[in-house]
Amino acid sequence: MERCVLCCMKHLARAHGYHVEMLNGYPLHYWFVLGELSLAEESISLDFPAVAGKLREHRKQLESHPKYALPYLELLEEVSVVGGCDVRDAMILEGRKDGTTD
Repeated sequence: MERCVLCCMKHLARAHGYHVEMLNGYPLHYWFVLGELSLAEESISLDFPAVAGKLREHRKQLESHPKYALPYLELLEEVSVVGGCDVRDAMILEGRKDGTTD
């Protein structure tokens, strides 16, 4: 798996967490969401420009409509597929060769 794919997925996961917080009383986390989405897009722009473009489209939707509901799981899955990875790969990269979690 490309390291850029793993970084992209981590940024998407962080954006989702900030988005949930934004909707639950922390409106300034909107800026964290936009920042993480931008970083996710940037991290795969060279290797997967089409997917980076899709991330950009969703980020621009959010910029225009702050209550826009991003399809985070769909985006994570798409990045995972183009990057040739799944959650077991991520666990292995983190040192859990048997696929177990703490």
